[in-house]
Amino acid sequence: MKRFVIEVILVLVLLIVGILFILYYHISEPESKPHQENAVSYSDGLEMYQIGSDIFVMSYFDGEGCSYLWSTGDTVAHIAALPGETYSVTVTSDNGCMVTGSFVGE
Repeated sequence: MKRFVIEVILVLVLLIVGILFILYYHISEPESKPHQENAVSYSDGLEMYQIGSDIFVMSYFDGEGCSYLWSTGDTVAHIAALPGETYSVTVTSDNGCMVTGSFVGE
């Protein structure tokens, strides 16, 4: 009987410690800050936006066969940006249609 009481007390202590740990972690966990997003839409079908330090580009003909050429020489859909720097991109569809836009990093 004595061993049973000790085991019950041990289980209760572990349960209380676990609950306190969860509460402490939940209370002390910093709130995640939302990504700052700045978007510029162009009427010719190109949208550029920044999340964190990356600039992303989307066009109405994104997809297979679509190519990108940034003023930095990069050829991907997003690049790392420096604050205050201006970046431009030309997006070309697989059938040769092109749109161009620029964005200032923040």
